[in-house]
Amino acid sequence: MPYHFWMTVTSQIEDAGGIITLQIEEEREVQVP
Repeated sequence: MPYHFWMTVTSQIEDAGGIITLQIEEEREVQVP
């Protein structure tokens, strides 16, 4: 992914309360075959 994309995502996560979002991402990654 482009670096600027992750910068945008990081800003959005911080605004939304990133702990919950990060937990969802971790669970999703675990479920990928």
